[in-house]
Amino acid sequence: MREKRINWFLIVFAIISIPIFYSISENSAMIQGNLIKGRDKKVPKVIYDLNTALKNHMISKMKTYELKSVQISKKDAESYAKKLGIDTIKETNLEFRGQSQQNQLIISRNLGIIQYNNLNKNTSDLSNKITSEKAGESIIDFMENIGLDCSHKKSLIEDIPQENRYRVRFINTVEGILNYGYCAKADISYSGEILGLECHKATYKPRTVVSIKPAKKAYKELIKLPIDKEYVQIDIKKVDLVYYLNNDNTKERLLVPAYRFFGEVNNGDSFEYFVSAVE
Repeated sequence: MREKRINWFLIVFAIISIPIFYSISENSAMIQGNLIKGRDKKVPKVIYDLNTALKNHMISKMKTYELKSVQISKKDAESYAKKLGIDTIKETNLEFRGQSQQNQLIISRNLGIIQYNNLNKNTSDLSNKITSEKAGESIIDFMENIGLDCSHKKSLIEDIPQENRYRVRFINTVEGILNYGYCAKADISYSGEILGLECHKATYKPRTVVSIKPAKKAYKELIKLPIDKEYVQIDIKKVDLVYYLNNDNTKERLLVPAYRFFGEVNNGDSFEYFVSAVE
């Protein structure tokens, strides 16, 4: 793939356990949008250029899933803390928390969310900038050393040059469909120092079966929706049927089918938007 200005985004596909790396976009900025359903609003001042086929998927129906968090035990929390050099864990009804001079660990015991923060963050060292590929590998090694599972099908690695760091998302699947709703994510400095990490321990309970709308219908909804930036031209290069988090219900965390539109903006930014695939 042709080189561009700034390498910020790599996608890693696991095929027979051997990852393949290739560049999708090479600019740090990104226009993103959460799951949206078709609704009438003022047409944005955006020009869309569709450079991929809107294929009719063989999938006409999909399940929705309720996210069920795995409760984290004190024994597991103490094990993570020990490997981070944290001697003491404070326990409440909601969380485990501990820190050393260097590291902080916060675990939501009922929600299954594990957060790590580097308390002495340093992003000023630019003498030995690691590659995007190395950034992803370093985070996986860090997670495995703590005892956290980092199995995934796809990794998205974003280069953020104005902050001298990479941001990595590890995408897994639900019944073979990529799940963008919940994923492990981490920040790492250009020098290879882990700055922060968040991951989830959860299972997925099937809820209902829904009909899937054609991709063409989702695209028609997309082009009518307001975008944060105006007077831009967006080149849509990829459309995938995925799972994403339903933001309409705050009491239940549901994964629902969605179309992920990905591409580039005329100024070099990248574009990612999720539109509901539920008919």
